[in-house]
Amino acid sequence: MEGIEQAVSSEEQKGTCIRHLVGRAPPPNTFGRRLTDRAADDSVVMPEHAALADLPPVMHAPVFETDRPKTVRLRLEAGDEVPAHSHPGFDIVFHVVDGQMELTLDGETHEVAAGELMRFGGDRDISPRAPVDSSAVLVFAPTADD
Repeated sequence: MEGIEQAVSSEEQKGTCIRHLVGRAPPPNTFGRRLTDRAADDSVVMPEHAALADLPPVMHAPVFETDRPKTVRLRLEAGDEVPAHSHPGFDIVFHVVDGQMELTLDGETHEVAAGELMRFGGDRDISPRAPVDSSAVLVFAPTADD
């Protein structure tokens, strides 16, 4: 702990307080709300906290207020299917939260059960289908410029 306290003291002397990382309770839960403590230049994204159960009962519900990265809850009833489409410029993480989905990528179908994840490039044709009532969380991360 002594090393951490020294680091905090050293950082405070430089004008950057990192004490919030050590010895303070986290802020209260803010389901569905954005924390407003941000750097003036908008370079620091503060934690956002959301509960899937609090999202509106629609097919595509944004999880957070910002798109850094874009995070969406996909909810499909048994038999629903999203037509093939793509998301160029993004890498996608597809996490089935409940139920089960058949995720077709470029014509190849993958069965993804609750608790399982897939990651793939958004330039591929994607078409999720739900054989049973299901929901998934998708994270759209911009691809790195090479």
